[in-house]
Amino acid sequence: IGYSSGAMYYLTGQVFRNLPSAIASASAGIGQAGQIKVSAGRLFLLERGVISTGTIGSGAAGLIQVTADELQIHSSGAISNSSNTLFVNDQWVVGTGPSGNIEVNANNLLITTDGAIAANSLGIGEAGALKIRANTIRVLDKGLAITSAAQATGGNIYLTATNLLYLDD
Repeated sequence: IGYSSGAMYYLTGQVFRNLPSAIASASAGIGQAGQIKVSAGRLFLLERGVISTGTIGSGAAGLIQVTADELQIHSSGAISNSSNTLFVNDQWVVGTGPSGNIEVNANNLLITTDGAIAANSLGIGEAGALKIRANTIRVLDKGLAITSAAQATGGNIYLTATNLLYLDD
């Protein structure tokens, strides 16, 4: 998605069979999932709207890069990538590839009401890193910036707030 002066972009609600609105890339084999790059003046991820990459194979989940003047993530909206497990033909398939990194650059970032920026690994691949840079970062009401891994190393989190970093439940 490209940037146009004054443009606002919303990902919200359900589109098809209880699936959220999404920009997504995935890999189920040895290849890497594609990268996602989004640039917008104002970007809102609301009510389960997601930007996501993932892998259930040996390939890595793709890099996610988001640039926006204003970025709001709430009501279970998310920017996420993951290395997962999947139950297929009466057996668990464990993703061995790493989850990708997430890079967010914004003037104002708000993560609230169960919104998240997350890099996770449920398989044996390492969780990706979060690199978040903003003038103002506010994380409120169960909002999360998190990496986690069940069987591998969790990723690093790098936060740079040039004006304000505000954390509150």
